[in-house]
Amino acid sequence: MIGARGFDREGNRIGRGGGHYDRYMSHPDFRATRCGIAFSAQVLDAVPHAAHDLPVEVLVTETCVTRVVGA
Repeated sequence: MIGARGFDREGNRIGRGGGHYDRYMSHPDFRATRCGIAFSAQVLDAVPHAAHDLPVEVLVTETCVTRVVGA
């Protein structure tokens, strides 16, 4: 589960700026689904992200569960 301040529909997220999740999830032994949990109000049209930012694969809100294509 990934905590973030906001997500977009492509699975990108606004975190807290430390890059901790990206470093952890990019480890070769990481074998879990990247899942983001948020309120629907935290899902935006787009969020700023860099090439090294890893998107979530599943986004869960109180209204839906979305599998992110291409994540």
